[in-house]
Amino acid sequence: MLLMDFLVGFVLQWHLQLASSCAKCPALPRIRAYGYYKLGDLRKQLPITPEVLAHFLPVIIFLLEGFREDDSGIAKAASDASLALVKHFNITNILHPGFEYARKLVSIIDQPTFGGRTEVVKFRIFDFVKIVLAQHLGTVGDVLQLGLMEKLFASFQTMDLLALANNCEAIAEFADHPVGLDLLEESGGMRIAEDLLVAKKDSSELEYFAPYLFRLYISLAIKHPEYCILKREKVTHVARDLILQQGGHSGAAALEYISQLASQSHAGKRYLHNLIVAEGEGNGKPFMTPILEFMGKRLSGTITQDPMDDACLRCFALLVRRVQPLTTPESDAELQSINQAWFTTAGRGLFTALFQKVRNPFKDVKIPVMAVFRSLAEQRWGLEVFRAEPGFLEYLMNRKSETDKEIKELKFDVVKAVTESAALAEVLDSVTIVRLREFVQDGPFYVPGEYQVASEGAS
Repeated sequence: MLLMDFLVGFVLQWHLQLASSCAKCPALPRIRAYGYYKLGDLRKQLPITPEVLAHFLPVIIFLLEGFREDDSGIAKAASDASLALVKHFNITNILHPGFEYARKLVSIIDQPTFGGRTEVVKFRIFDFVKIVLAQHLGTVGDVLQLGLMEKLFASFQTMDLLALANNCEAIAEFADHPVGLDLLEESGGMRIAEDLLVAKKDSSELEYFAPYLFRLYISLAIKHPEYCILKREKVTHVARDLILQQGGHSGAAALEYISQLASQSHAGKRYLHNLIVAEGEGNGKPFMTPILEFMGKRLSGTITQDPMDDACLRCFALLVRRVQPLTTPESDAELQSINQAWFTTAGRGLFTALFQKVRNPFKDVKIPVMAVFRSLAEQRWGLEVFRAEPGFLEYLMNRKSETDKEIKELKFDVVKAVTESAALAEVLDSVTIVRLREFVQDGPFYVPGEYQVASEGAS
């Protein structure tokens, strides 16, 4: 048995040394990538024992060298191999400050490099940390004790725009993690990010990093809307200013944040509807009114390649959709009345403009407009808008009005939502209801046979 263990250890060590030699090959990037990959792959078919782990611990530490690679493919091979080994051996203390791996991780971040590589390496390490936390192989406490978050936020003070863009994206990805909000809050990151937005809201530099930073707030609006309501009102007011004044990709990201906050919870929609601007040009006025008027003008005009036009198209459906899950009939009626008020505030003639846009040949415009129709279709006031627009219901039931498969499916979803509405019989006449239900019964791609067309012509 001892001899067998010796032979296994000898063969394993030989393979590990061979793979390590490949990973160190200076001239051939593909060989280096293969070496890193192989170091992770050698874990397969091996028992998880202290003896085997003893062989792999130096390898796991060595793999950190791959994070410094100029070639992103090689760096990914090293990162993937590190994660594979940490998961395989269930090394839950991988980020503990007392572990050599964690100390080297910090030393790599602190080591100066040339050509802007420092921030790229940091970004790779923070991405790896996020994945490790997601696999429950580390704790928020370990990350905080290592000071990793402080190093992530350090770029906020230096105002290196490349570093800011990279690190804002890393912060946004942390928000998707189950304990990410705790990590960001306990490390002071949320306060730092908010202060940066407020300080730079009128600066041209904002366009470089705000779209990335707002990914954080968009994720929070989706997963933790109550947190945004209770603790991030300052960000919400900054978002309004960016939409109305800054525009560009920053304004587009801010509009998505507001739209997600309104669409993800009853509390979020009520909060935005009742919010009053406390200072500046809009002092004392409803928070949402200028945003909705701005969107209405954009949607009623000619759609261009401007990021704000695209954002208005994508986000309007979120703003006026029926919030799920439904609670009481009274609550549903209240939220529908808010949606109707918002739609009205966006401007008279808006639905006519949207109806015109859905009949143009541009698929990238048709898709978000169909999403608006889908949001309206399940609300009583939306059915009333459909009924009042000349030719709209005929358009929905005309199978020749659209030829693209995806658009046909989206239009079918709108018709199906109409037929499932509780207010259907109260708003539409019985003949229209029968036709709509027949449309749904036949499916999105039904084509009438020639004999049916001839019969109808003969009659």
